Amino acid sequence: MTATVEEPRTAGQQKTRTARYRHLTENLGTLDMAIVKGKKVEEFSYYVEDLGTDYDDRNGSTNAYRCFRLTKARHQQKPGEPSNYDIQIDPEAESAQHKGHSCECLGFLRWGKCKHVSSLFALIRNGKI
Repeated sequence: MTATVEEPRTAGQQKTRTARYRHLTENLGTLDMAIVKGKKVEEFSYYVEDLGTDYDDRNGSTNAYRCFRLTKARHQQKPGEPSNYDIQIDPEAESAQHKGHSCECLGFLRWGKCKHVSSLFALIRNGKI
């Protein structure tokens, strides 16, 4: 099964993101992302491992989070960079910029948002994974 989700542009936004998920086994799939900015296209490929559900009991909340591990395709791994990222998604969140999501990538650690969270959140929100 292949599922594709495209994030529409909003006013002033210069990037279009497309995420394609392919289900391989019960807990494993692939995620191909394309980010288009003007004439430049960046493509990323990952293996997606569904780590199941985690419950966060901070502040008396019992939210169920979906947990994933993204592993870069071997041809995209670079020396000195991590080969995988663990990601936590709050499926009840209103947007991909919700404070309950987390990712181990440098983009998320610096900016509080990233392509990994945005793509997985959109796929979950649209019932694709």
